[in-house]
Amino acid sequence: MNEWAIRDRWKEINGRCECNDLGHDHEGRCCRKLTFVKRGYKCTEGWDIRKEYGYKGIDKRVITGFKIVCMECLENTHKKGDVSAGNNQITKFFSKESIVEKAKDTEM
Repeated sequence: MNEWAIRDRWKEINGRCECNDLGHDHEGRCCRKLTFVKRGYKCTEGWDIRKEYGYKGIDKRVITGFKIVCMECLENTHKKGDVSAGNNQITKFFSKESIVEKAKDTEM
């Protein structure tokens, strides 16, 4: 993901988790307060991006957007087996650096 796109999104959401998935421990949007420099850290204010995917043509899966979510919501997404998080159920995302940045996905 483009660093400037992430920074713009951060400003739009006022540094709060955007998750609104049902089945997590929140009703409606999570809105947990996050700290920008704690991206990729598993802690109270830690966060990362959750990619959203669509298809271009028959077989080509492409990134159509992303959300900034707290680590608890990201972990809950992976526990449910939701591959839209971009990691195909890989749960090693709790390292200091974000594996999302390491991913080699096709961006629109």
